Amino acid sequence: YSQMSNSVNRSLAREYAFILLFRSLFSSESDYTSLLTAQIEDCPIVDNPYTEFLYNGVCEKSDELNNVISEMSSRWKLDRISKVALVVCRIAVYEMFYVSDVPVGVAISQAISLTKKYSDESSIAFVNGLLSAISKKYSDKFSEKKN
Repeated sequence: YSQMSNSVNRSLAREYAFILLFRSLFSSESDYTSLLTAQIEDCPIVDNPYTEFLYNGVCEKSDELNNVISEMSSRWKLDRISKVALVVCRIAVYEMFYVSDVPVGVAISQAISLTKKYSDESSIAFVNGLLSAISKKYSDKFSEKKN
C-alpha cells in the first residue's frame, strides 16, 4: 500500500481501523462506510485510505488471521483472548503478512502501542509474546519485506 494521500498519519489511521474493527464486533453493521457514519460523537474518525484499507483487509482475511493467531496461541482459544488484544493482533498480523512497506517490527510496535492505550499489562505481554512468536515462525516469509 502506497503512502497516504492525506494528513492522517499511519499510526492514527491504524488506531481508527482498530476502533472500527472493535466496534464491528458489537454491531450489526460490518460495512466500513456504515460504521464510519454511525460513529460516536466523542470519538470522531477521519475517513482516510489507510484506515479503509486495513479495515477491509482485516475483514476479508479474518479467517486466515484467526488461524495464525490460534495456531500461535495454543493455550488460548480465540474466544478467551480479550477483544482488544484480538483486534490488535489481527491488524498486526495483517500488516505483517500483506502490507509490504510496513516492517514486521513496526507492526509489532504499533500493536503494542494500541494495546497500551486500550488494554492492560497482561494484554500487552500477551500481544508482544504472540506477535514475536509469529514473526519468528514466519521469518522466511517476512524476510522479503523492507526493514
